[in-house]
Amino acid sequence: MPRRVLDPTAERLDRPGVIDMIYPIAHDLPTPAPIRRALERAARRADRYPHGEAAVREALGAYVGVSPEAVLPTVGATGALDLACRTWLAGRRAAVATPAFWQLVDAPDRNGARVSLPPVADPDAVLDAFREADGVLLSAPNNPTGQLLDPALLDALLAVSRGRPVIVDESYADVAGFTAITAEMHPDLVVVRGFKTHLIPGARAGYLVGHPARVAQLQQLRLPFALNVFAEAAVLAVLHHIDLIRGCWAQLRADLRHLEAGLAALGGQLTPSHAVFACWRHPEAIAIARALAEADVYVLSAERPVIVGMPSDHLRLTARGRDVTERVLGLMATLPALNPR
Repeated sequence: MPRRVLDPTAERLDRPGVIDMIYPIAHDLPTPAPIRRALERAARRADRYPHGEAAVREALGAYVGVSPEAVLPTVGATGALDLACRTWLAGRRAAVATPAFWQLVDAPDRNGARVSLPPVADPDAVLDAFREADGVLLSAPNNPTGQLLDPALLDALLAVSRGRPVIVDESYADVAGFTAITAEMHPDLVVVRGFKTHLIPGARAGYLVGHPARVAQLQQLRLPFALNVFAEAAVLAVLHHIDLIRGCWAQLRADLRHLEAGLAALGGQLTPSHAVFACWRHPEAIAIARALAEADVYVLSAERPVIVGMPSDHLRLTARGRDVTERVLGLMATLPALNPR
């Protein structure tokens, strides 16, 4: 299977006049002032080595309800995925439930694993693929659908894991209010998280939660100073001011519901999302995405290699503020693909 190696510098959607409905988390929300001040102070500490990991692990453990020994900070959620796949799946077999964000497939693939891609909509297929694999990767909520992971599927996977890792990417779980994390982690369950929904994706901070024995194994293989001084300060700031972040999530959810209502009014099919993006189905999805791009409005379609297994009739649009959303919906309403003669 050919690897999907994306160049993060190749696509600049922050140009003047561009409306980005793919990557933003909270472009239309200001960073809360206390967090911004903490980040500004951290930027003045670039002449020091980072020594705050113990405090970060303590704060993360308190945040998700586990002991600090069950948490491992990493360079973003992608760093956690890579470390887990390098440790447990290198040269082996991995099953990835699709559709899935490309890194869930690329992380085992770049570490030499043979990857199968069962559809998450077919739990029996996921279970069958896991029986033939050395580990399985899933996302909760799913990217791009925004649907939650079926607890029955997770329970079924853990019931047959027998020492093989069940890796769950929870990049959007904070907003969804869902998590597979429990105070006493199952020995084979590994949860990967980041901080994109905490308004600090540029800090490249993430973490992994698992049974302390698994975390200790990973810690031996991880490079030292996993988080730089800015990332450490950013994590501690958002966790210290988590009520302010939760207020931002409430606004994001309201903006998402507004976007979903507008998309539903345009036709097609829509299933309410538990993430920060809407997933809208329309038979002319690719034509609509192309027409929007010509107007410098960018949405995620099957033509972009960001999602493995993205159906051709799906569009994913990240929630934006109401003014931006109304502009996009107004433009969509005029497109020929939505107004056949």
